[in-house]
Amino acid sequence: MMNITQAQFATVRDDFFSSREGPLADIALAGTVCGECGEVSLGSVPACPNCQSTALTPTTLSREGELYSYTIVRNRPPGDYKGGDKAGEGPFVPFPVGLVELPEGIRVLSVLDCPLDAPQVGMPMQLDIYELYRDETGQPVLSYRFRPVDEEAR
Repeated sequence: MMNITQAQFATVRDDFFSSREGPLADIALAGTVCGECGEVSLGSVPACPNCQSTALTPTTLSREGELYSYTIVRNRPPGDYKGGDKAGEGPFVPFPVGLVELPEGIRVLSVLDCPLDAPQVGMPMQLDIYELYRDETGQPVLSYRFRPVDEEAR
């Protein structure tokens, strides 16, 4: 299991992860809980997207959830796309994307690390922190995705 330190990597967004040090398997997604209405958000937010309250508390989100819905992305996303075809090398490779519902009640949009025919609504999923690409200095840039808990579905 790879140990990482803050100096060794960058992330797709600074406030997505619960920690920036330790084994990748111990890092979870970070969230914010509204003290007024209980709404949970991914990352940090300046105000609750539901009630606009600023009574917010940071939280660590669960590493496991359930696939709520999914689709297959069959066309290259626009812009500076960094995934699915090994960062622009070779032809585009279709990939599954889904909404994973976590026990905290939030549904997180995520790439799914499984074959195109594997996703099934309701299947147990687990968080995977992985290297999405390397930046211009060669530093790894980490992101998150979910994969089936069941080894056979991968």
